Amino acid sequence: MNENNVFSQIPLEVIAKGRDLGEVLTTYMTFHKRTTAVAAEAGKSEDETFADAMQAAVYRLYLLGVEDGMKRG
Repeated sequence: MNENNVFSQIPLEVIAKGRDLGEVLTTYMTFHKRTTAVAAEAGKSEDETFADAMQAAVYRLYLLGVEDGMKRG
């Protein structure tokens, strides 16, 4: 699949409803910090802790995008 095709499938009106990049990055870092603390408590290796935290933070960020896409107006 051509990378450009993936981006052309995202409607511009959905992107326009979204948060600014600075807010997204700040929010991601907050999610990652919180999930790292939770994953570390489980007694996992450093690599497993990082992977679990990254997965949880990315998924939560995805849900923010879903929330933004559902905004009216």
